[in-house]
Amino acid sequence: TAPGGPPAGGASDAKKPGQKVHAFEDNQTKAQQHFVHGKEFFKNSKYFDAMEHFREAVRLMPEVAEYHYFLGKTLVMNPQRIREAEERLLRAVELKPDRVEFYLELARFYQKVNLGLRSQKYFQKVLELDPKNGEARVALGIKEKKALNFKDFLKLDLGEMLKSKKDK
Repeated sequence: TAPGGPPAGGASDAKKPGQKVHAFEDNQTKAQQHFVHGKEFFKNSKYFDAMEHFREAVRLMPEVAEYHYFLGKTLVMNPQRIREAEERLLRAVELKPDRVEFYLELARFYQKVNLGLRSQKYFQKVLELDPKNGEARVALGIKEKKALNFKDFLKLDLGEMLKSKKDK
């Protein structure tokens, strides 16, 4: 081909109006479509189909935390996919360390597989990001300290409160 002439292969290789130039844009669009379909299947409890769509979204765009999160959340449903579920949830947290729901799902995951210390670690991280998170507070055994109003104070049995633990 002469410099300045049509590209090799003729005019059919030339960019058409509206055609995407970069493969990244195509992958991004395809991944988003798979993600939307996966969420729809997940919502309808069709976890295998959801898993396949989320897996494809992750394959196309591996740096999107939400794709890993939803894939991990779906994989948790299958006892044979527990290790992969953990990997996906950890990757989501790694990519977006400020997302409370990612830590919460990881804490639930560890609770489900009876890894209590790991579960507590992630529930504590949830509280660092969201100190009022009820689920994390309950999981960690943190009770709400309710302010005592005057009416409630009058109802208290002061004699019981003043007794030592040994007397009770």
